[in-house]
Amino acid sequence: MLPAGKTKAGKWRFLFLTEAAVEAILAIPRTCDWVFYNPRTLKRWHDLRKPWEAARKEAGYAWLQVKDLRRAYGIKLAESAGVEMHHIKEAMGHSRIEVTERYYAHYSPNRSAERVLRVLEGGK
Repeated sequence: MLPAGKTKAGKWRFLFLTEAAVEAILAIPRTCDWVFYNPRTLKRWHDLRKPWEAARKEAGYAWLQVKDLRRAYGIKLAESAGVEMHHIKEAMGHSRIEVTERYYAHYSPNRSAERVLRVLEGGK
């Protein structure tokens, strides 16, 4: 959980992590109290610009922005079968479901086209 003062809404939040994410975090050598830290100073990052730019360059996504990850997360949840909007709202940390529906739970054009074509071709 994040401390109340660290979220925009000032409320406690649960972070949803996959088993693979937890394993990756636990595999990081414990040289510091922080998960993401500067290896030179062993202190937490206050500005993530440099490590973010290095990571996206190494991954081959120089155009990618942090906000793109949040939107992709919301879209992935919205497009997954069985994930109701109120669960997405909680996972995203929104106070109102309207925020989730308006800004983050958009369906990708490709996914919409796939579904429409499937129906037109006689599928479910």
